[in-house]
Amino acid sequence: MLNRYPTRCLQKDNALRQGIYTDASYEKINDLVASKWYEIVNYLYPSAITSHSSAVNLRPIHAVIYISAPVKKKEKIKYW
Repeated sequence: MLNRYPTRCLQKDNALRQGIYTDASYEKINDLVASKWYEIVNYLYPSAITSHSSAVNLRPIHAVIYISAPVKKKEKIKYW
């Protein structure tokens, strides 16, 4: 489960990134991110659209999601 706001159960130790928290165990985080990537991208870049191979496959390829967004620079988003 992903949450945007920390609760008593979800503190900084459960942060995937600032503003994104989970109650999943450490071992399940990769699967969680792979299954909830759209929610994460939508939270970080609300005006972005999925592009390139991500748009064709609708899933991460080699742990990469391609998006097109009105941003000034390219950046690689890392979690935990």
